Amino acid sequence: MIKQQLIHRLLRVRRRRPELFARAGYEPLDVMGWRREHIVAFMRRFERYCLLVAVPRLCAAGVNEDRPMVSKEFWGDTAIACANDDVACTFSDLFTHRTYQGGAQGLPARTLFSEWPVAVLMSESYP
Repeated sequence: MIKQQLIHRLLRVRRRRPELFARAGYEPLDVMGWRREHIVAFMRRFERYCLLVAVPRLCAAGVNEDRPMVSKEFWGDTAIACANDDVACTFSDLFTHRTYQGGAQGLPARTLFSEWPVAVLMSESYP
């Protein structure tokens, strides 16, 4: 079910914003904190649009038995760093519809992965 939702929503974004997939640059993002080795994150940008993707890795020890997700406590202070020009961006999660503001402290993993096992954030307010 999760895989189908992921594919469905990403295909919708690709249909609405094909330039993000065909012409946007790929930028790996830094991850800070105790579990920084457990997240792969990148951003794609084109004109005023940004797509941020963050995926947990190597974290089976933190997975809850009742849900295929890593517990909030596992992440501790881990956060995805925002570039200086992303601080003004407001990101919207494609799955939870929560909004996040880029900032100097980054985007906290414990929040990004609290409802879905991956984070795919979209911004249309890139400065």
